[in-house]
Amino acid sequence: MMRAALLVFVAVIGSLALGAASAGAVEWLDNGNKIAGSQALSVSGPLLLDETTNKIEIVCETVGTGTVGPGAADSITGLTLANCLTLVGGCEKDEVTALELPWKTEVQEPKAGESRDFIANGGKGEPAYLVKCELLGNIKQEVSCAGQTSVVLGNVFPDVLGLYDVKSETLSCGFGIGNTVVSGEILYVLGNKDPLAFG
Repeated sequence: MMRAALLVFVAVIGSLALGAASAGAVEWLDNGNKIAGSQALSVSGPLLLDETTNKIEIVCETVGTGTVGPGAADSITGLTLANCLTLVGGCEKDEVTALELPWKTEVQEPKAGESRDFIANGGKGEPAYLVKCELLGNIKQEVSCAGQTSVVLGNVFPDVLGLYDVKSETLSCGFGIGNTVVSGEILYVLGNKDPLAFG
C-alpha cells in the first residue's frame, strides 16, 4: 500500500503545479483567510529513505503534529514513524526515529508557479532520522542521516499535499556512509478541520 502511494508522484506532480501560487510572497490560509496566529496542524503520509551508497531502502508510515501560521510559517513538532519495511537491503528488523524536533518549516516560492515547504533547523539541530537495522538476528547497526530539505506543495482541497521530488535536498549520513534520498508525501490537515491552502 505504501509503495503504491509513492508511485502516485508521477501523476500528482503535474497537478500540483496547477495549484501553486503566483509569483510573490505566499502564506497559509484557513478557509481562504489569512492566519493571524499559530494553529494546530496534523501531518501524515508514507516516507521512503533510500541510502544510495549501500543500496538500502526503508519505507515507513508517518504521523505527526505541528503548527501553521502566521503568514508563511509552519512547524513539525512531533513525528512518529511506524510499520517500517525494508524494501532493498538486508535488514530483518528496522526502526526509524525522527530526531532534533521541533523542525522549523516555511512555505516559500523559489520561482513563479512553484511553492515549496522548506524543512529546517528548529533550534536543536538539522532535521534528522535515526535508522536502526538488525541483521542476521543479532547484528545491530545504527546510522543518523540529517539535513535541511523541502517538499513541493499543492492545494488539494480541503488540505495541502507536499511531495518530495527531484529538487528535494538529500540527507547526509554519518560514518562516511553517503547520502540518503527522501521520497514520500506529507498531507497537511488543520486541527480544526477547516480547509487549508496556501496562496
